[in-house]
Amino acid sequence: LGVNTREFSVRLRGIVIDESTLTYRELLSSAHEEASHDRFWALARALYAKLSEQEREVLLGLMRQAATDAVATALSVIDGPTVLDEAKSSFELRCVDDGTVLSGTLCDYFLGG
Repeated sequence: LGVNTREFSVRLRGIVIDESTLTYRELLSSAHEEASHDRFWALARALYAKLSEQEREVLLGLMRQAATDAVATALSVIDGPTVLDEAKSSFELRCVDDGTVLSGTLCDYFLGG
């Protein structure tokens, strides 16, 4: 069976927001191999190391909020309230397995957690 809108939105939030936040925390807290060759991550780690624990949580919270806002905006385009162009093109997200239409309330469920 396919996935319903609520389930899709909750899973999307888990992968894109929750798991990414944990990954960023790990990358910023350690000399992670994949981040060690990237100048941006080196600078970000140096900044993160200078922050107090409370400031680190604020930074990670800000990153989490920015990611949440970006995904919510993309979902609102798929759902319909936000338009990409003057022609007001509409979009629809369907589950390939069973053809269930998922768009319409994706953003609501995503933000509802």
